Amino acid sequence: MKLTFFGTGDGRQVPAPGCHCRACLRAIEKPQYARLTCSGKITDGLDVSLIDATMADLNQRQQAGSFERIFLTHYHANHIRGLAAYKEAEHVTIPVYGPEDKKDLEDVFENPGALKFQRPLVPFKTLNFGGLQVTPLPLNHSRPTFGYLFQQHQGNLAYLSDTCGLPSTTSAMLYGYELDVLVLDCTHPPSHQADQDHNTLSQALAIHHDIAPKTTYLTHISHELDCYLLDHLAELPDNVIIARDGMQITL
Repeated sequence: MKLTFFGTGDGRQVPAPGCHCRACLRAIEKPQYARLTCSGKITDGLDVSLIDATMADLNQRQQAGSFERIFLTHYHANHIRGLAAYKEAEHVTIPVYGPEDKKDLEDVFENPGALKFQRPLVPFKTLNFGGLQVTPLPLNHSRPTFGYLFQQHQGNLAYLSDTCGLPSTTSAMLYGYELDVLVLDCTHPPSHQADQDHNTLSQALAIHHDIAPKTTYLTHISHELDCYLLDHLAELPDNVIIARDGMQITL
């Protein structure tokens, strides 16, 4: 099983529009430090699943017909904008899985084109796709949101973007689970006032400590956090890694 990060940034991305902070200037000068909006794909043999559809050019990155399904974490506009190109795909049907949330989404559901929206997922109810098991995990966000636990015989990986802390039910499931990889929302530097949608670095490290995965990859990173990490990266635990666009994790 392999996870590929398409994007590891927050909704503003890095460089953020009009910003001239150290992190944004670095990303302009050195594109390897740029961040697109958080998304990725899971590959299990020949089976490919997309996680979110944040990029308008997603169809150019992953052609319709080259993957089996899409898992949406939630229906904020910046996480579904890439669906539009797939609606017009021919000779293919694309199953789309996600939480129950119909607010302001009439056009998405009533004119799906090639997209085939599945019944809303049930928290903690595992789906089986050949050798890949996928379990939706509730997260703390401003609209219904899931993370996903991906499991197969070679290992397991939890992808938890767009959350502030974790619901007690999700924490209880993952606590002591012997998780190989945790991919976790970490949007803000420690000094940032906590909000309802995204973790600060302090919150993310507390989750890492409690769940105790073998390795944690931080994602959904803002330019403010990148600025902070320019001076504090060495302070992170050895098994906490800052994810980068294009990075791949293989189990």
